[in-house]
Amino acid sequence: MAIGQLCICKSNNNGEPLFFWERWKLKTFLFYKGTKYTHIYQDNELYVITNDHVPVKFDKKYFRYLFKT
Repeated sequence: MAIGQLCICKSNNNGEPLFFWERWKLKTFLFYKGTKYTHIYQDNELYVITNDHVPVKFDKKYFRYLFKT
């Protein structure tokens, strides 16, 4: 069973990756400051749904840096 809630991106970088290593790992950054997204807990995994309706898996600690519920 999945539980979904809204969250707000709190990135101070307005869409830029928070950490320098993300620039190498990610070609485009998917989340933007002030935008609301849906996050879902399913099978002890955390996913955030992008504007293109694609679920992106997140570590719980990293989710707290990027989003506010």
